[in-house]
Amino acid sequence: MRVQDDSMSPELKVGDVLIIDPDQAIRPGGIVVASHQEMSEVTARRYKQVSAISSMQQYELIPTNDNWATIRGDQSSEHRIIGVVLACFRLF
Repeated sequence: MRVQDDSMSPELKVGDVLIIDPDQAIRPGGIVVASHQEMSEVTARRYKQVSAISSMQQYELIPTNDNWATIRGDQSSEHRIIGVVLACFRLF
């Protein structure tokens, strides 16, 4: 995936190439890629676990750039986590 916005700037920049693993376990503090069910947009955010109960897993997807919104979700939300970011490549 190529980064499309500056929501994770300065950590990730527009145009950076992300290598994503959909089978990797999601861990708090890691960067994940999520999609909105009604839109074709995908976004990268830092994953924060909000609840410890596995039956109702609540989380937040937090941007590094304060100008962007935090996404709050759970198993029934409109956002779906696609995978975990394993690597980032910056093309100059």
